[in-house]
Amino acid sequence: MKLRLSGIYIHLPDSEDLASDPLQYCINAFGQKLAAYLGALDELSRRGLIFLERRIVTNSSLLSGISEGLAIETRALPDHPYDALSQLMARPDLPVEDLEARMETWAFFQGIAPLLDLSKSLDLLGRHLRFLSSYTYAENLPPGLSPDYVGVEFFELQKRPEGDLHSFVFKNFHELDAEVAFYLPDLRIHRLDLSGQNHRSLHLCQRILESEVYLKLLESQSDEQAEPGQDHEAIEEFAAQSAAPSSLMALSSLLQEGPEVFRIAPSYLEIELNTASPVQDHLLLAPSETLALSADQRKEILNQLSDFLAGDVTICLGGRGDSAADAGAPEFALDLLAHGSVASVYVETYGYEMSRWIDFLSRNADRAAELETSRRLVFIVRLCSLRQDRYQHFYSAGDVNLVMAQLDICQMALENKDGPGFAVYVEMQKIKEVEDEIHAFFQKYDPTLLTPILRKQNTYGGVLEERKVSDLSPPIRGFCWHLSRDLYINASGRIPICRQIPDSPGPDVDDGLKQAFTQMQKDYIHSMRGEHESIAAPCLKCDEWYLFQA
Repeated sequence: MKLRLSGIYIHLPDSEDLASDPLQYCINAFGQKLAAYLGALDELSRRGLIFLERRIVTNSSLLSGISEGLAIETRALPDHPYDALSQLMARPDLPVEDLEARMETWAFFQGIAPLLDLSKSLDLLGRHLRFLSSYTYAENLPPGLSPDYVGVEFFELQKRPEGDLHSFVFKNFHELDAEVAFYLPDLRIHRLDLSGQNHRSLHLCQRILESEVYLKLLESQSDEQAEPGQDHEAIEEFAAQSAAPSSLMALSSLLQEGPEVFRIAPSYLEIELNTASPVQDHLLLAPSETLALSADQRKEILNQLSDFLAGDVTICLGGRGDSAADAGAPEFALDLLAHGSVASVYVETYGYEMSRWIDFLSRNADRAAELETSRRLVFIVRLCSLRQDRYQHFYSAGDVNLVMAQLDICQMALENKDGPGFAVYVEMQKIKEVEDEIHAFFQKYDPTLLTPILRKQNTYGGVLEERKVSDLSPPIRGFCWHLSRDLYINASGRIPICRQIPDSPGPDVDDGLKQAFTQMQKDYIHSMRGEHESIAAPCLKCDEWYLFQA
């Protein structure tokens, strides 16, 4: 039985702000990869291993600039890829006995693939045929290294995914007769997105493709090619022994030989507006003095956000104080949300001033609505215990009843939709002293409009007493996400190398956030290569290294 590959569908997000130089560069690179992919499919068709229809369809006019002589049909299709594919592929009343008709397949690209791995893409096609799958994808390949393969049977399941297709397929695995492939090396820990659907991905793809180290790694791979046998085994053998070098293997080597290529710009910026707090928190590192960022420093931070990628930065107003209690915090939060580089703002607080924030948002309802605070402004209310005695033990001078009253006000405002929206997470630390409260904590807030979450304890590299219930750290120490993607600004305007040593020396805000991030690159490289002892931070005593913020 031969598989009929009836077309290639390329689904791009509806985003006008992606029109940039990296986008055109990556589209051109994708055009070259797509031409090579079609050439390999033509060869499989010539050998009688598949039926191929050379049809390429996309929902985006952005691909009209591909200069590889490819005929690409642009169609008005639904925004969700499932609906778009269904419109192209669905076959009502498909005969049960007609296996060839039921194996009609499309290759599906979610985004573009300027670093397409040809051998893995063809191997997936062979697996799709071997297991007569309705949907085949690679679970652990970075997005953008291979297409998925979608059979017409996929649309017989009377369910429609609301989120991404991979999650839907995995959840309905047995009903769909899906095939999920795994390939080594497994790069999932690095969270690489090579599909060109956002600014970070586009800049990363361009950086990789322009890296001399990467190009040499591709050239160093074997160019042996073997004659395949029959059907699915032939396709997989052709894939394994084709002349195309593996971008997956080259990326794995590049992560060790040129890790700086992957460190583009910070995606998470934690700002300690001040060190003042309504409680003395014994679960946080105590500040040595009461400080606050000046108005000029805050303005400087806003100005310098333009150096970062559009829509890419998550801001946390956190640190060792109570950012929500800062007099200028509400206005500053909206100013941050108005910046083109900022995706969302999180405000860490003890919750005593939530009503003040609600009043502020109500007075600025039009601006808040324009900035979409309902999905972009998030409060994390620190709640160490539901019991007053324990609460005061960990949060000296605090009153849990006042916090509960403020949370009730939040819930009422959200339920009644009084004023602009926002999100609230109520956070409890998973420590021994309150372990018996965790069940009641979740029962109290789930389901409500206030979302309960657990946080692991941070001992700041062993400075604070160890209280955690269990050790969640991976058994093998890897690279530090905070050195890779974060910046921490303390209340004096300094940028220490690490939030675990928040008062350590570092460049000043006035020196430039981008420059501070660049200055820390050598420590990031040490971390990527496992040279943790060479970093001027308590890395070997820290268990926060594996936590990805944003």
